[in-house]
Amino acid sequence: MRYVLGIDAGGTHTRCQIADVEGRIVSVGYGGPANTNFISPKDARHSVECALSGALKSFGRPVEVAVLAGPHLPAVTLRGMPFKVQIKKKIFVNEFEAALAAGLQNVGGPGVVILSGTGSFCMGRNWAGEEKHTGGWGPTIGDEGSGYDLAREALAAVVRASDGRDSRTILTELICSRLKLSHLDGLKVLLYRQPMRRDIFAGLAECVFVAAKSGDKAAEAILRSGGRRLARLAFPVLDQLFGWGDAFPVILSGGVLSRRSIVTDMINANVKTVRPLAKVSVSAFQPVTGAVIIGLHSIGVKITGWITLNLENSKSTMNSSSGSRGNKAK
Repeated sequence: MRYVLGIDAGGTHTRCQIADVEGRIVSVGYGGPANTNFISPKDARHSVECALSGALKSFGRPVEVAVLAGPHLPAVTLRGMPFKVQIKKKIFVNEFEAALAAGLQNVGGPGVVILSGTGSFCMGRNWAGEEKHTGGWGPTIGDEGSGYDLAREALAAVVRASDGRDSRTILTELICSRLKLSHLDGLKVLLYRQPMRRDIFAGLAECVFVAAKSGDKAAEAILRSGGRRLARLAFPVLDQLFGWGDAFPVILSGGVLSRRSIVTDMINANVKTVRPLAKVSVSAFQPVTGAVIIGLHSIGVKITGWITLNLENSKSTMNSSSGSRGNKAK
């Protein structure tokens, strides 16, 4: 049996999957953030090593090709890493390629990816191979609609409510509970005296989704705004690459867009106002599985419905048994 390995090195997590040529995910591994715009190359390398060693632990078989997705992986060179198995070939791709392959469940097609995780960006490719990228500027001047952006807006809503400038919001209780704060004043220490890591800060976005499900008006407004801002991130990409009457996929990817929500509904509604035939959908797979799909394609495997069904079924098995050191399917 032949095997391929995929890695997605993101702003919060590094994920690794190994799959056989029939699309069965047989091992997974996890590491921390690996974006060297925000952490040191040494720490990013450590995250990649953790994900790799977790997936390769006790694996013991050669890997035909490793596909490594992430904007900074070439800088975090793999030379000298203590691989426990032979990896015959390495392919570096960007986040867009992995996310598009995950969404299309194939390689090489046209489409647009709107990705919102710790940060955010949009990128697309048309039938002529022309590409356009927007966003990805980081939390200080960009990352619209990202986890970091939603968390920042949530904290702003909480302090406005505390001051009496806005109505009460259950975001206050949810965020204080998540940060283990007995009083809101503790936020100042966390934010300024010993600033939170970017990925931990962005994780507060989950409180916004929880609050919105409870009908919290402030949380709902934050999610609506985030969806509109992500759609606006896509507008220049759509304008440059696709015409009014073109039908093409728009893939929603990343942790913020991993399930249908107010955010995804707002993106869909706004995109349809400018490109009514666009098919907007939440990606069925994470970008790491897109890297696996690229790997399978690179060794001549045709990505059929059977392959994607195996990826889906084994994904569920791996998710139910995953751990920080990775797990091997039985």
